Amino acid sequence: MNEILEIPAGSVQFAGYDTDDFGRVFIWNDRVFRGVRKEKEVMAMFACGLLEELQEKNLIPKTWITKIQMEGFNLILEHEKIPVINYPYEWSFNMLKDAALTILKVNKVAEEYGYQTKDAHGHNIIFHFATPKFVDIGSFIPKNPAASKQWIAYEEFVKFFIYTLDIWKSQNSYIAQRILSYPLNKNAHVNYLLYTYPLLRRINKKYLEHLVSSYYKIRLLGGQQYTNPKLSGFKGKLLQQLKKRNLLPFQKVNFDKLIKKINKININTYNTEWDYYHDQFTEKDGKLSSTPRFDYIINILKKMDITDVLELAGNQGVLSRLILERTSINRVTCSDYDEIAVDKLYQHVKFTEVSITPILFDFVYPINFNYFSDTFSRFKSDAVLALAVIHHLVLSQSYPLDFIFNILKGYSKKYVFIEFMPLGLYNPKVPHTPSVPSWYNIEWFRKTFNQHFYLIEETTLEKNRILFIGEIRMNAEV
Repeated sequence: MNEILEIPAGSVQFAGYDTDDFGRVFIWNDRVFRGVRKEKEVMAMFACGLLEELQEKNLIPKTWITKIQMEGFNLILEHEKIPVINYPYEWSFNMLKDAALTILKVNKVAEEYGYQTKDAHGHNIIFHFATPKFVDIGSFIPKNPAASKQWIAYEEFVKFFIYTLDIWKSQNSYIAQRILSYPLNKNAHVNYLLYTYPLLRRINKKYLEHLVSSYYKIRLLGGQQYTNPKLSGFKGKLLQQLKKRNLLPFQKVNFDKLIKKINKININTYNTEWDYYHDQFTEKDGKLSSTPRFDYIINILKKMDITDVLELAGNQGVLSRLILERTSINRVTCSDYDEIAVDKLYQHVKFTEVSITPILFDFVYPINFNYFSDTFSRFKSDAVLALAVIHHLVLSQSYPLDFIFNILKGYSKKYVFIEFMPLGLYNPKVPHTPSVPSWYNIEWFRKTFNQHFYLIEETTLEKNRILFIGEIRMNAEV
């Protein structure tokens, strides 16, 4: 782009609310930009080499200065677009761990240039497939020369990452996900301590909070101005003398040691209901084996005008990975509510670098935090695959079929691939399979399907699998 281009603010889609004095992210022509108010600060970060090194190390999205102008901003940056936006409460354990390591690596680089991040929560990290990237360059601030080894966001890092990883490693994924869904957990210290160390419940909660609060205030004393009224007089003089003699405690943050600490946090091995479900498809050499059922679905996808796919209840993502191997589809979002299955998927994607975004969530009742974009807008894809899952939702969890189909329409731009299991919860490995209700039959399923979708194909793939392929009815309720 050689010429200056003026774009009106009314033609762009802003992300979030205008609460950051640094600038604001917006979408224009399906590209990601950041309007910057503090031009000098950004130019200094480019000039010193900080942003260049972070990009070289793949720790932030590629970022460059544009010639675009827009009212209200002094500078417009463009960022590499991450195709699927995912939030911390949709990560697996090892995704959370890698996000924590990314925050630390970013700060380790920033420290070399005299910078630090003022934030250390996970909402500044987005996974570009299996690569966590720090996306808020407005979080970088110069370090106080008087406290060059401090990190003002250390307390937030402890609350968001260390506490949550420590809870999750003991198999408490439900609690961990709920913690991650609340970005401002003001009482995290006391709640964590009381949960982890029951004997502390005998101490007055307010007193415990005061002790912890005092500890973190002490950590920042080295960088404070002692002309502050609260630190004047005898208290200020005492702190100055302690600082001169290097006697102020807890003033340094060593990022290498923190990285080692995070690397040592490993989840205790445990089994979930579906964690093993796709193990049979991975051979000893790491290659994937397929089935005639998978092959049929992949061949249909090849013939369709589709660029992206969302697989719901995709377990370890075997079909998602096969789709990328055998079709021209650009990317796949693969989700499941089983935390171990999604973690296995993440490890596969991480080491093979395929274009799959792993998501840990219940697509029927996802966590949707009002401040952020909902799951429909973030995960919507050309085709949605919901294979071998509807019968569980209907028969085991009593969800109405209309309700489920409306959800699937919310995630699809064009097509759906849905399996009907005529034998219900039939399992050849289980001697006594529950009988299906009289209303649960192919006619009932087909009639409801046709109310929501144009039927493209109905094919029996296996004894208990009938595949319905449909296109969304434009006038159907979503």
